[in-house]
Amino acid sequence: NNKTYVDSEKEKHQISRGLAQMENILMDIPVSEKIDYEQALIQAEPEIVERESPAVAFLLKRRYNASEAVDDLLAYWTQRVTLFGDEKAFLPMTIDGALRDDVDTLCTGFIQICLLICKDVLSFYTKRAELILVDMIVI
Repeated sequence: NNKTYVDSEKEKHQISRGLAQMENILMDIPVSEKIDYEQALIQAEPEIVERESPAVAFLLKRRYNASEAVDDLLAYWTQRVTLFGDEKAFLPMTIDGALRDDVDTLCTGFIQICLLICKDVLSFYTKRAELILVDMIVI
């Protein structure tokens, strides 16, 4: 269910090919190197994984480079577990889900929290990498 707007048949082909490449790359990665992503597939509802970390978004962000897209996808789930812990990382990023204990904080200092998260997330990525921070905050 990788919905996106594409302008041409060429883009549709690139997306289809890139998603297939991502699947192949993910299958070749040892479970120990993708443990948080694997846990998401097991513990979260499939709709949550697809909605909150759509493979096509990572692929488009990396301009169809499937290997870099997979790296970002795995980093997304690793960072999500780091920020929210095993108990909440696999819940939907909603007030009723993973953010349920943070309602008061979100209402009083959302910008300050975002800045702290930004600092932690930025330190996680190399200068060369494009940030997935926006993807994480927009959820």
